[in-house]
Amino acid sequence: MAFSGVVMLLGMTQFRFMDIVPVAYDLIFKNVKSGIILIDLKGRIAGMNHAAEQILGCSEKAVIGKPAVDFLPHQYPILGEFGEAKEIKIEIAMTELGPYYELQITPLHNRRSELVGRLVMLYDITARKQIEKQTLELTIERERVQLLQRFISNMSHDLRTPLTSMKVSQYLLRKELAGQHSVRLDSVEQQTERLAEMVESMLTLLRLEKDECSDLFNLDVNDLVNYVIEFSRPLAGKTGAQLHFSPGKELPQVLANKDELTVALSNLLVNAIRYTPSGGEISISTICDADRIVICVRDNGIGISAEDLPHIFERFYRVDPARGTQTGGFGLGLTITKTILDRHAGIIDVQSQLGEGSEFSVRLPIAKAS
Repeated sequence: MAFSGVVMLLGMTQFRFMDIVPVAYDLIFKNVKSGIILIDLKGRIAGMNHAAEQILGCSEKAVIGKPAVDFLPHQYPILGEFGEAKEIKIEIAMTELGPYYELQITPLHNRRSELVGRLVMLYDITARKQIEKQTLELTIERERVQLLQRFISNMSHDLRTPLTSMKVSQYLLRKELAGQHSVRLDSVEQQTERLAEMVESMLTLLRLEKDECSDLFNLDVNDLVNYVIEFSRPLAGKTGAQLHFSPGKELPQVLANKDELTVALSNLLVNAIRYTPSGGEISISTICDADRIVICVRDNGIGISAEDLPHIFERFYRVDPARGTQTGGFGLGLTITKTILDRHAGIIDVQSQLGEGSEFSVRLPIAKAS
């Protein structure tokens, strides 16, 4: 009886073990996310899973026994090659815009190594193709930007020499004319200075975008702001603008590149002076707010409209092109300022209302104690 029980148990175990194979096969075949199509030797569809039904847009019952080329017409040459029992792997697109699939055709053989059919598998690679497309577009755009930067850099360097020659010629011409045609000479000199400023601004922006921020030292913000204000007083004197400074007391130092930060703050102050009517007031203040030093530049000038505010840090953007021609702006000052502050892990905010002035707030992280 014991022997008979063992035989019966082995029989049951063997039966269940053999039965699990078709169950597992059916489960995998039906539920795998890739499309699977079985094709017989005559090129007719012998079966497909649910994923293939969704890809082809038809049910398995509707296509059983029908030629596979009717449902994969663009892959007819590939299916024809499969008649020679070659393995095929190729990327296809159902339409010009996708979706994209990797089509793999594999020969099926029985236990006697006889060819009995074909297995067509469709792997969805749409996401990968989109990433590849985006990467290619970014690469092309990066190369285009680099080419444009080299062109601007070369052009700007080449313009320096004739600009210097023009300035020298204007100086000599003014001496020779001894006061004659001074108005015309003033206009020529003004436009030459504007062109020189634009060239230097472009070179500065290119350098900032190319080189890493270096030469960082602990700086006293109040000393730096005082320096910028004194440097800007001659321009303020020409326009009649009044400059007022309210320094914060016992402010912590910031870690910064002095030259770059000077340029950033100078651009803000020069803009405030240029766009503030004669006799207007410009207030500069510094405070400590949590872990940052805040520098505010406030004016009661012409202000900026709500439509223009989101774009003022874009290169060559000017709120009013005619205004830029009159005052000398090229739409690079705020771009340079934003770039410099980004290099210093700083933040710049602006609040403005048309006709009531603007307030720019610069936030710089406090230098860590060594």
